[in-house]
Amino acid sequence: MEVQENLAEKLIETYEGLYDAQKQKEQALITREIDKLGSIDEKIVTFYNQALDISKKHELVRPSEQEKSKINELYLKITEIEKSNQSLVEYSLNVINKIFTGIMKIAVAQTSEYDKNGKTNNNEDYGLSSVNEEA
Repeated sequence: MEVQENLAEKLIETYEGLYDAQKQKEQALITREIDKLGSIDEKIVTFYNQALDISKKHELVRPSEQEKSKINELYLKITEIEKSNQSLVEYSLNVINKIFTGIMKIAVAQTSEYDKNGKTNNNEDYGLSSVNEEA
């Protein structure tokens, strides 16, 4: 019986760690701390793998009603924050895509003003012809 309770407690601890890691990811996405995402994602993968290992021993995991309630509550919280994080990632990718598209439009517009030798395609003398004619 002690092994069963221990596994249920371990599963709850794993879900709590997973939830905390997802909250850290959400905060990093909101504050644009992209450099932290790699280590946070590693934590998330570790917690997922731990939960999977415990779940494989499901025949040994027989949580009490209170533990079942806690596990379900944590599962719902994790699912909710994962959806939130997914939306934040999609939004960030859309912003990055729009910025990149704007930069490309500017770069293409500026490069089209020059020929293959790097000289401007505009052969006007920038209004100097009127000065030459008057002189």
